[in-house]
Amino acid sequence: MNDLKHGRHAVYAINCHYVWMPKRRKLVAVNDVAKRLREVVESAADYRGWTILELAVQPDHIHLFVE
Repeated sequence: MNDLKHGRHAVYAINCHYVWMPKRRKLVAVNDVAKRLREVVESAADYRGWTILELAVQPDHIHLFVE
């Protein structure tokens, strides 16, 4: 999970935790919306070269932990 990357003068491991919530935490990420959100997040992470360590789509929020 925390594989260290090596540069010429540095050793590093950069991880970011993102949380998205709709206004007033409405339950919008259900059924087809949740499936589509997962597809979009995975596609964006792939495009940017990120490794998804954890992705949790809940009805009222989304957790994304990437490297």
